[in-house]
Amino acid sequence: MHTPSPLSALRQWLEAHRLDGTIVPRADAWQSEYCAPYDEKLAWLTGFDGSAGLALVLKDKALLFVDGRYQVQARVQVNMDDFAIHHLHNEPLAQWLEQNVEPGTRIGFDPMLMTNAEFTQLSATPCELVPLAASPFDTLWSDRPAAPAGLIREMPVEISGESSADKRQRVAAVLAANNADYLAVTLPDNIAWLLNVRGSDIPTSPVPLSFALLSSEGAVEWFVNEGKLGELPDAVRRAFTIFPQAAFIERCRAISQGKRVMVDNDSAPVALRFAIEPHGEIVWRTDPVTLMKATKNPVELAGYRECHHQDGAAWVNFLAWLSLEVPLRAAAGQPLTELEIQAKQLAFREQQPGFIEQSFATISASASNAAMCHYHSSEASNRPVGHDHFYLNDSGGQYRNGTTDATRTLAWGKVEPQQRLHYTAVLRGFLSLLSLIHI
Repeated sequence: MHTPSPLSALRQWLEAHRLDGTIVPRADAWQSEYCAPYDEKLAWLTGFDGSAGLALVLKDKALLFVDGRYQVQARVQVNMDDFAIHHLHNEPLAQWLEQNVEPGTRIGFDPMLMTNAEFTQLSATPCELVPLAASPFDTLWSDRPAAPAGLIREMPVEISGESSADKRQRVAAVLAANNADYLAVTLPDNIAWLLNVRGSDIPTSPVPLSFALLSSEGAVEWFVNEGKLGELPDAVRRAFTIFPQAAFIERCRAISQGKRVMVDNDSAPVALRFAIEPHGEIVWRTDPVTLMKATKNPVELAGYRECHHQDGAAWVNFLAWLSLEVPLRAAAGQPLTELEIQAKQLAFREQQPGFIEQSFATISASASNAAMCHYHSSEASNRPVGHDHFYLNDSGGQYRNGTTDATRTLAWGKVEPQQRLHYTAVLRGFLSLLSLIHI
């Protein structure tokens, strides 16, 4: 039995639903930089697994839009007979639609995967945007991974520096000042800060995938799947009213009757607009939690300094080991590889107190691999590290009290004059930006 390709299957689905095309973003309902495997729809459809992009699939053509970091990677991973590669910012989707589609062209989209800002921009094009009641991937992606179900843990006040109750009252004061009855909180990092919790739905991202409604009195309705809450103390759970995650949009529709709901135009799914506007009023404003959590209290600052001391110790141990091992292994004709080096670096981090996991997938890149944006070594690409080229390491750790991220470029032996020139020019540019004073 012949199984159609993901692209062919999606086109058949479009035909059955009387659509001319559909938009497939590299996004989840929380606009996460890193998505759970369950939400990697763009990768399943195209083969491209970078952290930014979207596809437009029409009956007779398909386009993949990626930014400058991924122009090379996309052409390696994607079947170029199926997809034309476009620049996400220099020739964006809205511009392409404006110039290439006939008025009334029916383009489907998932309203949980598109922000209101994006919807507003695309609505100005000739096409007719059609919100999908159900995602085609629910049926077409037969071996789709399970939805993320990582356990949520408490972030105690001795690390956060402020109770959730106090934070909620601060945000409620902003609602009162704007004559708003509710705040819809959709960003996972904002929920983590507001509720003093951390999650494990996505590796290296310690935030819970969930939604929340905060009332002007400071009460929170938390839309999170019950299975994630097993490690939370009862006192934390009792501080909130718990609903299933899937009930969020319907609950927003129910509470919006005659009410004013604050929604973030740039991060909240446009599904919120569709749910609230027929019954209530939306106060379009950047989620006030975003600015509040950016202002660190003394306890948080002390925690960040401590975790950087811990990570710095791991870096010193790692660099000392590297400075000895690279020449020794090269001289023996058995050079270290990218994968060996990143495994050893992780081992040094794991020795540090409070270390939880990496803060992102380590970039351990030798020679030309270091020129690849967001490169991650694999068995297929794994290169030796030696004396005639640069080695780049970009890595970090999630600690109990903070997150780290550091990059180092290293070289052993002879470095060509042109390489020295380029490295020095980039270094001087960074130093100039660091010392820039804005008046």
